[in-house]
Amino acid sequence: MTVSPVAERVTESFIDGVPVRSAQTYPNIDPSTGATLGDVARAGDKEIDQAVTAARRAQPEWRATTPEQRSELLSRLADLIASEAETLSRLESEDTGMPLRQARNDARVCARYFGFYSHAIDAYYGLSIPLRPDQHVYTRREPLGVTGHIVAWNYPMQLFGRGVAPAIAAGNCAVLKPADETPRTAVYLARLATEAGLPPGVINVVTGLGPEAGAALAAHRTLIT
Repeated sequence: MTVSPVAERVTESFIDGVPVRSAQTYPNIDPSTGATLGDVARAGDKEIDQAVTAARRAQPEWRATTPEQRSELLSRLADLIASEAETLSRLESEDTGMPLRQARNDARVCARYFGFYSHAIDAYYGLSIPLRPDQHVYTRREPLGVTGHIVAWNYPMQLFGRGVAPAIAAGNCAVLKPADETPRTAVYLARLATEAGLPPGVINVVTGLGPEAGAALAAHRTLIT
């Protein structure tokens, strides 16, 4: 076990490499039983701004890393996700109510996204454009900056991987707001990213309700959504 299971009674946001509390919480309900799985930090404008600020602070250093360095870190994260697949699957099964077998597949797909983009970034080159012998014209691929992600409840890990993996592989930093009902795997994945060696602030997860944290992320002016 590389990271202790997310067994806290309160699932907190994960910003700049550390858990972050909020003043309010809301209950996380197991849809298959109606039982309470614990409380979730009800973040809002303040925590979203904190996460975006952390991502912006981390972005210059992250964009300066080479594709080979990012490839190695994403590959390491893919391996950690695969090794923690059973814990992640059980968290997702409880949060979504989906069968455990289906949740296990979602964990595998998430790991594959990070594995795929760890290799894709190695071959992501600029292009030289032939014009005249006295001219040298080329394209240079650059990260956009800080990307925002709001993911649905039905396949939380798969949607996390599909959005975050290509973004950070290209040198961006990410702020993700998981669905209100399924926050725990996103927080766990962000913790694994820190353990894999990704710098604090590259992946940030802010929990909360859609009309509050989600709206604040969508309306933030300093990121790409």
